[in-house]
Amino acid sequence: MTIRRTFIVSFATLCSLLVVPTFAQTSNSSSSSMSNQNSATALAGKAVGKAQADVNRIQADMLKIHARIRAQILNKPEWGAVVNAKKQAEQNLDTVKRSILSTVRNKDDYKNLVKDREQARQTMTEASASDPNSPEAQKAADTFVKAGFAIKQMELAALKDDPKYDEANKQVEAADAKMKELDAQVDQTQKDDPEYQTAEKQLETAKTALATARTQLAQASQQERTQREAQAKSRQQQQGGGGGSGLFR
Repeated sequence: MTIRRTFIVSFATLCSLLVVPTFAQTSNSSSSSMSNQNSATALAGKAVGKAQADVNRIQADMLKIHARIRAQILNKPEWGAVVNAKKQAEQNLDTVKRSILSTVRNKDDYKNLVKDREQARQTMTEASASDPNSPEAQKAADTFVKAGFAIKQMELAALKDDPKYDEANKQVEAADAKMKELDAQVDQTQKDDPEYQTAEKQLETAKTALATARTQLAQASQQERTQREAQAKSRQQQQGGGGGSGLFR
């Protein structure tokens, strides 16, 4: 009986020694595989970063070319007059607007609304330290909003009803329409510009490279997830099989 027990213990020990190297070998193989995959994912990520940087650089160069062409066109006498006309129209609109608002802000109704709004603001500030949900605080908040809205409505109505403001606004709109003709000329000129044409081709190539790099990064990430899932499943199977041996029951 003693010999049989000794044999069983020795045999079980031998089995455990045989299993341990196999598990260690599997673990090392998994770690190596994941390390390689992480390296592939990291390289793919760097490729995406480089491709995006190339796209950004080329786009910045194209903006510089656009600015150069626009400046060249603006240096022409006819366009210099258009730019000056736009500036004058905007300045005139601002002057007219300030004059109208100054008049409406001196009216008693306007001043009373400003006073009501300021009092409501003070009440809200005081209530926030004690009870911001009190009826008094809620009433003040409602007054503050309504007074602010009424003030804005008075200003808009005054601007809308003043013919000088309407005329000044039309002058700005006419100047803006003229400037759009400049933008169209700039667009046409840059299409014929050799440097811009080269940059456009480079940008197309860079965008294609960026799309490819993003695809490769997605594929590497997916492979990494797949390997992790497979390794987790393998470990579960090994753990489940290791504790269920019944050779010597």
